[in-house]
Amino acid sequence: MMKCLTALLIATLGSGSLANGEGGTKPASSVPSTPKYTVAVYYWPNFHRDAYHQSKKGEGWTEWEIVKNARPKFQGHNQPKVPLWGYRDESDPKEMARSIDAMADA
Repeated sequence: MMKCLTALLIATLGSGSLANGEGGTKPASSVPSTPKYTVAVYYWPNFHRDAYHQSKKGEGWTEWEIVKNARPKFQGHNQPKVPLWGYRDESDPKEMARSIDAMADA
């Protein structure tokens, strides 16, 4: 089971891919005005309390504990990181609305 935020970005470009030997480039005059691509994101919100993790890790445990307890592995490895928006509880509808709005605006 994956224990981290997962984002999957799928971009399917129209013609001109490396696979067809064209090198992915075309003269500007032949490039369509609207590119043909699809972008999809899979977001795994797991930074909240849940019964499973509470029973295994103890009361109050969330995935944020992994982030908080990160330690540097080599010189220049700046750990732990502090999230820009702080240690949010994703079970709060206001927090999820904030995340959705940020992703939609990206």
